[in-house]
Amino acid sequence: MPGPLSGIRVLDLCQLAVGPYGASLLGQLGAQVIKIEEPNGDPIRNLLPEQQGVGTYYTSVNQNKLNIALNLKNPDDLAIAIALAERADVIIENFRPGAMDRAGMGYDAIKAINPDIVYCSSSGYGNGGPRRLEGSADGYARSFTAFDASNGPVGNPHQRFRSKGHIDHTCSTFVTQTALAGLAARARYGIGQKVETSMMQATMVYQTSRIAEYFANGEQPPSLGSATSNLVPHQAFASRDGHVAIGVNTQAQWRNLCAGLQLDEIVDDPRFHDNAARVAHRDELVERLSRVIATKSTQEWVDAFAPLGVPCGPFLTFADLWQSEQVQANHMIVDVAHPWGDTKVGGTPWKFTRTEVQISRAPGKDENREEILRIIAEEPPRRERRLTPAPALPTAGPLEGVKVLDISQGIAGPFTAMQLGDLGADVTKVEPPDGDWSRTLAPPAQGSEGPVFVALNRNKSGAVLDIRDETRREELLGRIAQADVLVTDLLPAEAERLGLTYDVLSRDHPGLIMCSVSPFGERGPWRDRAGGEIVLQAMGDIWRYLGALDQPPLRLAADAAAMAGGIFGTQGVVAAVIERERSGLGQKVEVSHLGALMAIETQLHAAQSNPDLKGGWHLSAPTDPPEYDLRTQDLGIEFGFMARRVGGWEEFCKRIGVPDEITNDERFNSALGRTLNWPAFRAAFEPYSTRYSASDLKAIIEECGGVGVICNSYETLFADPQVAAFDMLREIDHPTLGRVKTLGLPWNLEKTPGSIRSASPVLKK
Repeated sequence: MPGPLSGIRVLDLCQLAVGPYGASLLGQLGAQVIKIEEPNGDPIRNLLPEQQGVGTYYTSVNQNKLNIALNLKNPDDLAIAIALAERADVIIENFRPGAMDRAGMGYDAIKAINPDIVYCSSSGYGNGGPRRLEGSADGYARSFTAFDASNGPVGNPHQRFRSKGHIDHTCSTFVTQTALAGLAARARYGIGQKVETSMMQATMVYQTSRIAEYFANGEQPPSLGSATSNLVPHQAFASRDGHVAIGVNTQAQWRNLCAGLQLDEIVDDPRFHDNAARVAHRDELVERLSRVIATKSTQEWVDAFAPLGVPCGPFLTFADLWQSEQVQANHMIVDVAHPWGDTKVGGTPWKFTRTEVQISRAPGKDENREEILRIIAEEPPRRERRLTPAPALPTAGPLEGVKVLDISQGIAGPFTAMQLGDLGADVTKVEPPDGDWSRTLAPPAQGSEGPVFVALNRNKSGAVLDIRDETRREELLGRIAQADVLVTDLLPAEAERLGLTYDVLSRDHPGLIMCSVSPFGERGPWRDRAGGEIVLQAMGDIWRYLGALDQPPLRLAADAAAMAGGIFGTQGVVAAVIERERSGLGQKVEVSHLGALMAIETQLHAAQSNPDLKGGWHLSAPTDPPEYDLRTQDLGIEFGFMARRVGGWEEFCKRIGVPDEITNDERFNSALGRTLNWPAFRAAFEPYSTRYSASDLKAIIEECGGVGVICNSYETLFADPQVAAFDMLREIDHPTLGRVKTLGLPWNLEKTPGSIRSASPVLKK
């Protein structure tokens, strides 16, 4: 059956990665996506490595599209673009505010000819505030939002994440979410509207779990190598032949870890008996565990721990993953044939039981002109079949009236359900008597409430019910029968044992949408393995883009795998809601943490999929030296100069007194050169950059035609007026904690804005 967005047409006016990949995901969901490309080509086509003159980055983020080359400054080409806009359901653009208005393709102009359009804008900092006209990109967004501020070895300056494009693609997923939210309001209420997101908002929300800790104690989470601040043990351990990732989330996993290590004597040791105690005595516990783990190989520990339900795994590379039976069984990486060469890309991050999703190759420039022009010739404009608006718009958001039952724990599932609540859904959080395990994550917010739980469970009412208790089964089934959406993170074997599979639940409830979030996907030999963030980062090849390969592996501070799973879970549910408006039928949506990472890192698969490919930072990043912020008198700074601004780099160096021999050094006079020679560049350049404050240096960079971004901490981030302009720091009343801080929303919806209505529920005893 066609995809959940079958019949939807998307006009992609974007360049580079953020908008194009967001549009590609809509295409994977079944929409017809038409990319309008400049006759000179999207600049991303020229990024190395290339296959027969086409950058692999372009091919990896432009799947599932048709292509027509148009110069919007040419009146004839603009007329074609406007005619396509008249026949579109969604328009996506990612230029700075005002650019589309000047081109004649702004929201007001399109709304006048297509009133039901969902017009999605994505910019660096949003369509308002003092930074609204500043440019952004992956590295700039990371710097501004303090994404890198907790990465790195213990006690060392924080390191920059070298996976170029990771944040671009994460922001793309929020573009997809934003467009889907607009389409849901359109399907349910018969209205079009302007919907917006920004790299600033998206990158901040991606860090929800880390920012929660800052909200709790006012301190930047520390750099802890491969460990994390709120769970112990949860890190890489040296084995006899390398390293093994172990990530204990729950008390049951702790007991099973001790059993597997034959350390029963420490299970109930007061220093280690619960997570709070283990965090407080981290060093002594890690030393004790390390002595034992070093005695066996990584595979021996994986073989020992996996049957016990202890999250564990080896440190893999993409080449390992391409050969993995688990990845192949779940189609997390797929081979796509292009005219300019075969390429590996991330697979679709969701699987639907009733509607098909798939990957098709990226198009050549202007490849589909005749087919696209036939659309104009043969189809009437959308305004000739206007939607019928609902009598009254919702007050809470596009999902108002949708009932969600959340029986998941931790991060990914609860984040999925929370975002549905932010979009207006009525969410009930069902917890076992001892609560969601994320309540135990340290440091405590106030009292006994864990800050991550507080951050990921707003807009939910609470209920206590042990879903494994047979005597409460009828109550559970009764709650499911009243729900439109069920969010679960049960492993497949346990769901089958409990009779909580979609096949069973949908027999009497065909309209049910069931979102199942798992660590590794629901097929293959790892289907029933427990997951933990460090384990997913190790097995998902995140680790090679921090630190150095001859040193112990490091962890990305953000909970990248879990948050990515939650983002795609939200997308899948909203897409299923849109489809259900048409068919009246529900379906199961499967999302996995590992599959989510494979999708977000699609450009790295493409760059490494052919051994003959050469050049570019996507190939060099694993072996590049560690990167750090360029120092100034106070904060670090990230900067860049566009190739089209000839002489900008030289002018900047002259302004701050850099000698010609440094300015013209071929190691330093390009962005790639500085990346490949970062230690030498810092040593040569910082005697001059440290003469200035970060804000003064930023001003000089911009006067010379470059982009300068101050590298924030969370403290300076939340003091920035741009963050205040988008209300990204909210306060809400918690029933026991008083006023608590929470992050704002990652999107702005003109007519159905979504809302933050309540704090996380208290566990009812």
